[in-house]
Amino acid sequence: MLSTPNENSIPTLSTSRLTLRALSLADAKRVQLLAGVHAVASVTTNVPHPYLDGMAESWIQGHAEAFRKNEGLTFGIFTSKENILIGVISLMGLSSPSKKSEIGYWIGTEYWGQGFCTEAARAVVEYAFQKLKLNK
Repeated sequence: MLSTPNENSIPTLSTSRLTLRALSLADAKRVQLLAGVHAVASVTTNVPHPYLDGMAESWIQGHAEAFRKNEGLTFGIFTSKENILIGVISLMGLSSPSKKSEIGYWIGTEYWGQGFCTEAARAVVEYAFQKLKLNK
């Protein structure tokens, strides 16, 4: 399911267990907590370790502008029932002339092995092909 208030704002996507939506500064503390775990940083290329104070706020503040400029699209991955932030998923390189993009994601270690990233990726890929008209 898709909800988009206007074409310049990051949409909200829903799956059976998850809500994918824009991150706000209120989410920064949780981002730092989850991304600050060495095991998360060690399996990504863009998450630094240590994850210092202020990094999450700075990173989150750039998301809306990146989407408006068609450079990237970042969603927080939230549990639908409890509305708990468990990770992040992004499309990068949206302005590519080839109409292709890269997907990247990370999730808190306590949520590993439960299929959350697979579920989130399916929703984001569907959105990318249907709404953003990216090439398959």
